[in-house]
Amino acid sequence: MQDNFENNENNPDPAALCYEEYKDCFGEPREVLKRHLLCTLCGGHLHFNHMLDFKHSLVQETARCPDCGIRIRQRLHKLH
Repeated sequence: MQDNFENNENNPDPAALCYEEYKDCFGEPREVLKRHLLCTLCGGHLHFNHMLDFKHSLVQETARCPDCGIRIRQRLHKLH
């Protein structure tokens, strides 16, 4: 596993990334899980990829839908 996602040639523009937001974490538990785990377009199960950057204490999360082939979201999570 790569420990610094800045060196990855497939890394998107850092300006396109957003930090973890908790606004999607409110509501009924079943609905929150549905929003997090399922594609908003086709309802397929998302596949997640996580790249670690220990130097900056960050994790880059990418969610893609294998059924429709689109990238649903990219987020940065701070390691504590």
